Parts: sequence; C-alpha cells; structure tokens
Amino acid sequence: MTPRSLISALILALAATLPCFAEGNPYAIDQQCYEYFRMAENLVDDTSNNAFEVANDALLKRAVECGDEKARTLHFVGILKRATRLNRHNPDRLAGNNAVEAARHQLMSVASETGYKQYFYYAYELAQTYYVNTRQEGHAQNLLQEMLSLAQDKEDDYGLWQGERYIATLYHTQHDFRNSRRFFQEAIRIYERSQDPLIRRQSLTRVCCDLSDTYPVGSDSARLYIRKAEETAHLHQDTLRCYYYKSQLAALDGKPDTYSYYRDYCLGDPNFAAVIKATPEYFECVEGIMANSVSAQEFGSKFQHLNYVQQMVFLRELAIRKQRWDIAATAGNGVIQSLYSAISRMNDMRIEEVSAAHGNYELSTELARQQKRTRVVTSIVLTLVIILLITILTFVLWRYNKLKAGHLILKNKVN
Repeated sequence: MTPRSLISALILALAATLPCFAEGNPYAIDQQCYEYFRMAENLVDDTSNNAFEVANDALLKRAVECGDEKARTLHFVGILKRATRLNRHNPDRLAGNNAVEAARHQLMSVASETGYKQYFYYAYELAQTYYVNTRQEGHAQNLLQEMLSLAQDKEDDYGLWQGERYIATLYHTQHDFRNSRRFFQEAIRIYERSQDPLIRRQSLTRVCCDLSDTYPVGSDSARLYIRKAEETAHLHQDTLRCYYYKSQLAALDGKPDTYSYYRDYCLGDPNFAAVIKATPEYFECVEGIMANSVSAQEFGSKFQHLNYVQQMVFLRELAIRKQRWDIAATAGNGVIQSLYSAISRMNDMRIEEVSAAHGNYELSTELARQQKRTRVVTSIVLTLVIILLITILTFVLWRYNKLKAGHLILKNKVN
C-alpha cells in the first residue's frame, strides 16, 4: 500500500467514526462533509505529507455525492488556504503568487456558480493576507481596491462591507489612522443601512474598537465608539475586547476599582491573549503609573516589552494626566521609534516588492526590450524609406524642371 493510500484509508476510517462525536455544525452542511472539512482545516498547515489533500478531496467527493454546494465551495476555500500556506516562504515569488492567484480565481468562479458570495469575497481576504505576510503590501492594497470597485459595480452591500473593513484594517496596521478612520466609518454606515443577513450576523465591535484607536486617547469620539462597540457585541471575544478598552478608560478617569474589575476579567479569561496583544508588563505599567509607584527606570524596563503602538500612546496619555513627565517622555520616545520603524518597514517592503517584481519578470522585461528595439528599428527603416522617397521625388522634380528648361531653350531657338 502506498503512503497516500494508507493516509487516505486512515482518514476515511476516522471520518466514519466522527459523526458520533460531532461538536455541532456551524456551516450547516452535510455532517460527513463537515467532518472532512474539519480534518482539512486542521491539516492545512501540515506540509509533511499529503493528508490535507486526501481529506479535502474526500470533502469534494462527498459534497458531490450528496449535492451539497456549500460543502463543495468549502473544498475550494481549502485549496486557496493551502496555496497561501505553502507559498508563504516560497523563494520563487512569481511562482508563489501565480499559485495563489490561480486558487483565488478558482474559488471566486465556484462561489459565483454556487451563489455563496461570502466565499467569493473571502478569496480576496485570504489572498491579501498572503500578500501582507510575504511583504507585498502594495499588492495587497491593490487587490482590496479591486474588490471594493467590483462590489461597487455590483452594488453589493456585503462586498462593500468586507472591502471597507479590509482596507481600513490594512491602513490601521500601517498606523495610517486618517485613511483607516475614513474606511472604518464607511463600513459602519454600510452595516447600519444594510439588511443583508450576511452582514447583520457579523459583529461591529472590532470595527468600533479599532476606529476608537484612530482618535486621541480618552477623547469623546474614542469613548463614543467604545460604547458603540459594547452595544453591538455579539460574541464573548467582543466582550473581552470591550472590557480591555473600558479598563483603559477607567484608568484615565482615576477609577482604580473599576479598572481592577475589567483587568481581572480580561486576565482571567484564557482567550484574552488571542484577542488583545496585552502582556503582563503592560498592566504593570498601567498600575505603576496610576499608583505613582513606578520609577522611570522600572517603567523603561517594562516598557521595552511592549510592541503595540496603541498601548504606548495610552501609557503616554496616562502619564501626562498623572503629571509623570519622565515616564511620558519615555513612552513618547517609544511611540516615535515604533512609528519610525513601521515607516522604515513599509519602505523596505515596497523596495523589496519592486525588486522582487523586477527579478521575477525578467522575461517580460527582456520581451519589452525586444519590442522596444523592434520599434526603434522599424522607426529607422521607415525614416530611411521616407528619406529615399523624398530623394527620388526631388530628383524627379529636378529632372523634370531641367527637361522643361531645355525644351523652352530649344523652342526659343527654333522661333
């Protein structure tokens, strides 16, 4: 038995037993399809063998057998996810991009055919994440602009909602808060006006919290969107995110008991670290400033463990309100250094992206050079032909005039 056959047999045998222990089916697809889908999801990052392909192929086969179009679409979602994982570290950038683009277009085509438009736009999200992870943020931004333009042409609220959020988040990670704010606000307007059930089932909390980051810490606008985030929270992780932001407001307002309540709630939840990038040192800095019990040296030692600009900006504002100018200066320098590093990183990414494009498209460049040489040669030949024609025409006119003059002289002599 070949390794692929053995893996296939093990996966099929395991899937046969899983429906008995199913943990629900949030995709509302055929139960056996869901088990194959879960297997493929768990194996998508495993490149040591072809177990993912076996599970994903089994998903497609079962989906076709039972006529489950959503499950069939999820098979192609898996193919795109796999392509983005396999090519994340591919030294051949052109080959990696081509593989991802082929899988993206395949998923978009199937999603259009089956009518599951959420996966049509999800193809853009997966691809743009790949481009960001491979230091091609310019390509990611262009792809999202293409998605947004397509949704605008279709007048599709769901595509507009997704596109505005994705672009806003991309700007947010680049610390371009002016552009980020604009796209987040438009996403909220679409959410509030639309009755699309795909949109209404989603949470507005993350959008509102990220939008609050684009305003000065503790400002009325920031507080407004934190309140809105709490009002629209659907999921437990939404509550965690809101409580983190409310702990900051409590610290700014000088309410230690309220701050402690929200802090303890967040730190006591095992999912908190996956929702917010807040290290223990961050909370120690907050409490040291609130109690005025931390020295500038101690603060600097803890502060160096932070890598989230929003937290640095918050600590600076908190220190200013507590009139700890030494700590405020340290935090302010940290913000400046982080923003400088982000700008440098973006410049490096753009240079690397252009360099990669130059290296990957050498054949295209050579073809362009050949076409340019052909145009030059054609122009030279055409010019020479024109000069030759002008010379011939000039000679003919000269010869005609000479003959005409000779004829007149001869005529005068005869007369």
